[in-house]
Amino acid sequence: MPLLNGFTNIKKLHMVKNFIVELNENHLPKNVNNLDLSSNLIKKMNGIAHLKKLQELDLSKNQISEISSTSDLTNLTSLYLSSNKISKITNLSTLKKLKVLNLDYNNISLIENLESLTSLTSLSICSNRIKTTLMLSDNKICVLENISSLVSLMELDVNYNLIDDIENVDYPPNLLCIRTRKPHGSVVIEQDKVAADTGLKPVNGSLAAPRPPSEKKSQIERICVQRQIVLALSVNEK
Repeated sequence: MPLLNGFTNIKKLHMVKNFIVELNENHLPKNVNNLDLSSNLIKKMNGIAHLKKLQELDLSKNQISEISSTSDLTNLTSLYLSSNKISKITNLSTLKKLKVLNLDYNNISLIENLESLTSLTSLSICSNRIKTTLMLSDNKICVLENISSLVSLMELDVNYNLIDDIENVDYPPNLLCIRTRKPHGSVVIEQDKVAADTGLKPVNGSLAAPRPPSEKKSQIERICVQRQIVLALSVNEK
């Protein structure tokens, strides 16, 4: 890869399908704000920590196994890491401005460490290795869609969102329980009524006691979980 660090006026750099294997600080101009290195052979996220003005980073379709070198990228708003070999969501806690995160087609088995992403509005995690429980409480989700393919999903928690209709939804075949309350504790639909109206089987016990949503939380408005089996997604501020 050519040495581009001296080209300080470059703001947008696309180097797709260039057989790039590794990066270092000398490769990339420090003032770039849009960087596309998708469809290369990159194994490690080295050589990007100095890109303090970076807003959009695309490293999709590489061979990355670990999210790293992101702690100083505090202006990042979009991060695309689909089609890699990532097994764990890590090192994103400083990305307070991040709005879009794409982790499709990786090896992730647990959705975690998203609590500090308070600006996140779009999270895509298609085709990973997640199953059993999906927790989406305390967000701004308005509609439930594209969940019927989650064939191992047994419990769905969408408390404290903006969902008005949970009856006209194509649910996964093994779903046993759905929990849904609006902010400030008003029940949208009781658990037994969900079972009667949608064919879902209620789990023993009632819904958790109402509680106000946390003051600071991720504000996810759209989540794409098609073609995967979900394990756990919790984006509440602890």
